[in-house]
Amino acid sequence: PPPPPPPPSPSPPGPPLQCRTLMAKTGGPVIGDTSITGIVGSTVDACCSACDANPQCIAFTLSYQDSAGSSKMCWLKDNTRNGTTCNHPSCVSGTNGRAPVPPPPPCSAFGNQTACPTPRCTWVSKDGRCEPPPPPPPPPGPCNGASAAECGVGSGPYNGTRVFCAAACVWNGSACTARSPSGYAMPDNSPLAALVGSGSPLLRRGSKPLTISFYGDSITWLGLYEGVIASALKSSPFTNHLNVTLINQGINGGTARDLAERGYSPWGHLDPSKPQSNITFAQTLARDRPDIVAVQIGINDFMHVDPFASNASEYYNVLLHEIVEVVRQVLPGSALYLASISVDGEEVNNSNHKLIAPYAQAALAVGQATGVPVVDLWTRYIEYETANNCLNVHGGLLTGAGVHPYTPQGKAMLANAHAEGILRALNASSVTPNSV
Repeated sequence: PPPPPPPPSPSPPGPPLQCRTLMAKTGGPVIGDTSITGIVGSTVDACCSACDANPQCIAFTLSYQDSAGSSKMCWLKDNTRNGTTCNHPSCVSGTNGRAPVPPPPPCSAFGNQTACPTPRCTWVSKDGRCEPPPPPPPPPGPCNGASAAECGVGSGPYNGTRVFCAAACVWNGSACTARSPSGYAMPDNSPLAALVGSGSPLLRRGSKPLTISFYGDSITWLGLYEGVIASALKSSPFTNHLNVTLINQGINGGTARDLAERGYSPWGHLDPSKPQSNITFAQTLARDRPDIVAVQIGINDFMHVDPFASNASEYYNVLLHEIVEVVRQVLPGSALYLASISVDGEEVNNSNHKLIAPYAQAALAVGQATGVPVVDLWTRYIEYETANNCLNVHGGLLTGAGVHPYTPQGKAMLANAHAEGILRALNASSVTPNSV
């Protein structure tokens, strides 16, 4: 018999993709308004190669996280839309010449049930057409069983009358609506009342001065909750004579690593009221010698820094351990407490709540391992939103727009949380005055 035909020769590989640097920007738009993934510590060439290796990637942006260029992130993009702003000292964007993956055809392009691609589309038999699936029904809201729509519009059992206006909403004279920011319930005020009341442990110090340093990110840097604590101390007849100093050490835009290892971020630094000095965490502790150290940091680790992907919260755990160790080495006589991160968005069903949980749990685990008190802000915020966020809004209850405590309720929530932290730190240790 004749020999079998030889196997077909493999197709020669196509020419390698060539990256082309399009722009280097500071503060301006860069290529791509969404990212597929991020890679730590890249060069432009490595970023280009990573883009070539990812079949979805058609462009990239390399961001220099600090002015020295020692920390870099490579963001791979599946589009070339110029929508993202460079929020770092500098950014470099490029393309690799690959054509973008075309979007799938609309559901209406499929004319019969067999061709209608599920689950992306749904075949509507009664109308004989393929169309996008209907949106899921809204989840039940917290308004004593009423959904957001039932509270605001007046349908269902909460029919818009005063009698049936849900408890978490307010009757404005003619309709059942969401409460205004000043109308939402105030958080529990008992910790702050205890801190400045007749039984305050601060009174045991007599005339000895006491310094409390608040370390954190922009939530602390804004000085909103610290002002409530300072006002309460000064206005109470029991504590207005005490010599208590509160120091704001919030790093605007800071992460746990910025606090533990650097003392600054691209947007701010320790000693926020002073010119940039690049002073470190340990140096501020040694200089100010606070009797109580408060640490609330991590929302930027969740929102902006995920170079360690699936183990990001584990790395955050390591950094919190490092922060505790620095305090204990520099000021072994100081009291210390941690506050977990809270929320990024106040909707009751916000998907960020579940993603933030590992960070809050990491703080609690560090507290348990080290014996440091931890105030669980994440649970407090979730419980408050479940009880009060009637219309399931993104912000306006405890935050201005999902993160920062611009509302009276938000300031009170954090002031009381930190008052509890101060009380627990004082009760957990016999504080030796470091300031004298």
